[in-house]
Amino acid sequence: MQHIWDKCTKSISGLAIITHLWACQDVPTKPQTSPLKLTPTPSKKSEPAQAPNKDGKKLATQEEQWDACKDFPANFQDQLLGQGEPKFIVARLLKHCTTRGGHEGYLEDSSWVAMHFPCSLSTSRMKIAGNYFSPKLVSMNLANCQDRNIPSSMLERQGRDFLKVTAKSKLLAVNPFAVQYWELPGYEDADVGSSIDLSSPRAKQAAWRQFIGKKPLLVHLWGRENAWNSTQVYHIVANLLLVEERSFQLRVESIHALSPTEVATVKTRCESLQPIRNCSLVFE
Repeated sequence: MQHIWDKCTKSISGLAIITHLWACQDVPTKPQTSPLKLTPTPSKKSEPAQAPNKDGKKLATQEEQWDACKDFPANFQDQLLGQGEPKFIVARLLKHCTTRGGHEGYLEDSSWVAMHFPCSLSTSRMKIAGNYFSPKLVSMNLANCQDRNIPSSMLERQGRDFLKVTAKSKLLAVNPFAVQYWELPGYEDADVGSSIDLSSPRAKQAAWRQFIGKKPLLVHLWGRENAWNSTQVYHIVANLLLVEERSFQLRVESIHALSPTEVATVKTRCESLQPIRNCSLVFE
């Protein structure tokens, strides 16, 4: 702009002045240097993150998602549920989310899986080698129980109350606990597998005498939910009960979901047994 101004203000003569005046008539007599005024653009309030509703009819805001996300009950896998028998636990919740506090939770309409315990609803036959009152071996296999007619509707109602979920939450499956290792407290009897065998001299005498005298026999069990790709190891404290002369039943007293450190401790005890057992297969 300055060079045009200089050009138009040079002294000129004759007819050229007309041309110059015409060329410069729109040129300001003085350069304008007023500052540029910016009109602020109203900022849009950021919209909360949205997720599609299952019905596809509505999008849930972040606030609504937080409201629907619940904290896991403290040590929920250690909580024995059930009034009377069968006892069960909530083993898994399938729809996870992030709570308002930023940690993992579950949606209030999440489906879930329960785990029950073998021989708690039905009885199973014992195998007794030798004389009944002085046996050479007694075997009580927890894998032989046929726990049928599990009241899934009752379990679903009790589990829903415990989890405080909506009526849309469904019990998808009730899987049995699979025993993989056991110990008889106070005796040297312990082994991998689901068959609790009284084989030591003390167990065949004292423990068996106690058992057929209708006194519960305490047993510790370790294992997993009998489901595909199940990794959580549980420790169960239970009592074996004599129901008939050659039939038994299991009564679960408590359950605990083991940490990796606790699993390693039990594995070490298993590996000390003689003859050597395949403890790595059980506790990996």
